[in-house]
Amino acid sequence: QPYPELAGRALWVTATGSRMRDLARAPQEGCGLIRIASDGASYGVAWGPAAFRPTSELPTHLAVHAALRRSGSRCRAVLHSHPTELLALTHLPALTQERLNRLLWSMTPETVVLAPGGVALVPYLPPGSPEIGAATARAVQRHELVLWEKHGATAVGEDLAAAFDLLDAVNKSAVLYLACRTAGFQPRGLDEQQVAALRRGIAKKPTADS
Repeated sequence: QPYPELAGRALWVTATGSRMRDLARAPQEGCGLIRIASDGASYGVAWGPAAFRPTSELPTHLAVHAALRRSGSRCRAVLHSHPTELLALTHLPALTQERLNRLLWSMTPETVVLAPGGVALVPYLPPGSPEIGAATARAVQRHELVLWEKHGATAVGEDLAAAFDLLDAVNKSAVLYLACRTAGFQPRGLDEQQVAALRRGIAKKPTADS
């Protein structure tokens, strides 16, 4: 699928089959630079290790980057990962996006502050498919973190550190919830009034442009 919004742009991406533990040690061996053609309909490898092939989730990355550029977002980094605890929550019976966010917000104020708009929940779709890319691109118009049912999560940020921090903080809520359940009790969590008060406080904060 062509993405004219990305025409001429360069993207730094991980290679298919790369492992995070190896990337931390030698990122140049598991990453490459691709450049989108001037018509936005193809790409070439501008730099990378021998036989470099981009991540199998490239359709999603391209769709999300295109959506971010269309919306004028300042987010330039897209991070896809498989956070164990958040994925475990997607196996809860009768899970809805509303129920998921209520649970995550209730576990720690940090999640409310960093993700006041909540997390988008995308029902299971085949990994690496154009369908999951399109669903994620729609979701990032309102959410900076998208959880793929029984698969993984995609976070966006102004840089990779911001995307990682968001994903890490929200996953902490899942860790706390599962730790409480493992200990044998249902966590009480923040109530709806406490969560609402936090969100009101965020809405009142002045922005850099105000």
